[in-house]
Amino acid sequence: MASDLSPVIAERYKTLNALYESGDYKGVAACYTSDCQILAPGKGIQTGHDAVEEACKALSKTGMKTLKYEIKDVRGCSSGELAYMIASVSMAKTDGSGNVEGKNLVVWKKIDGVFYVAVDMFN
Repeated sequence: MASDLSPVIAERYKTLNALYESGDYKGVAACYTSDCQILAPGKGIQTGHDAVEEACKALSKTGMKTLKYEIKDVRGCSSGELAYMIASVSMAKTDGSGNVEGKNLVVWKKIDGVFYVAVDMFN
């Protein structure tokens, strides 16, 4: 299952991150389910598209724009409707300063043949 899903999930994650880097936070939110949950360090559980947009804006205000990542694992359930992805991530300001390293766990849900982020947890 992982080998079948890996390229699909990798492409969706690449799209999501390109949208963030371009400043298209509505586009980022559209990559998430309407009832998505964001589990960010030091914050309560944030839910929905508005929360995604606000999280993007807050992160952008810190100057963090450039994201590098390496997907470590992708696995899916037997039905093919859910998958999870683990990645190591590195974010920096556009000038290369302020590098922050972390991990990302994303639960993907397939809706009408397309995978969307249902849960996004990072540190």
